[in-house]
Amino acid sequence: MSAEGSGAPGRDRARWIVPVVVALIAAIATVVAAAVPGLFSRGDGPATANSPGATSHPSSAAGQATTGSPAPTVAPTRSQSGPRGKVARSGSWIVNGVSPYDLDPVDDLADLTVSADTLTAVGGASLARLNPGERVGLEQCEGLAADRWTGSVPGDEVRVGDTFCVRTSGGYVAAITITDLGRGGGGGQQLINVYFSYSVGYS
Repeated sequence: MSAEGSGAPGRDRARWIVPVVVALIAAIATVVAAAVPGLFSRGDGPATANSPGATSHPSSAAGQATTGSPAPTVAPTRSQSGPRGKVARSGSWIVNGVSPYDLDPVDDLADLTVSADTLTAVGGASLARLNPGERVGLEQCEGLAADRWTGSVPGDEVRVGDTFCVRTSGGYVAAITITDLGRGGGGGQQLINVYFSYSVGYS
């Protein structure tokens, strides 16, 4: 057998093996190309805002009122002591039968409320009406005689512009001025809401 004849089968195998290998490589590349995007699109990682696994939580509006009552004009402090007569807290508020108010900054006991057509001191607090012409202030409230203090004032005796002193449940003294009234009920004269401005001083 000649050398030329003996090399023919090898060349034949080379001619069909090469295309097969090339086709196999191409097929593998196609499979890999199809699989790789799927690997990166799986939901195993943390969800983003627009991904199917994301959950949207609506946020509360800052400062949103929850009771419908006006907010104090000055945020309360939590100091436990200070110079006598110095203002510890001031602002404006409203009280009614369902929304009593804690004037002092040292406890969570309400000091004022409206009950049965009456402006009422609660939680161990007490009230004293200032007479027309009396100077309104913490020093005046501090100096009131003991017999001027009471636990309540009838609603029909409360008028816009009236001034009161309050000894709070926490032992502070406050001066309040009635700025508006809400009346209703039978005959429209029952005391419902009392709006007031106030200053609270260390006692």
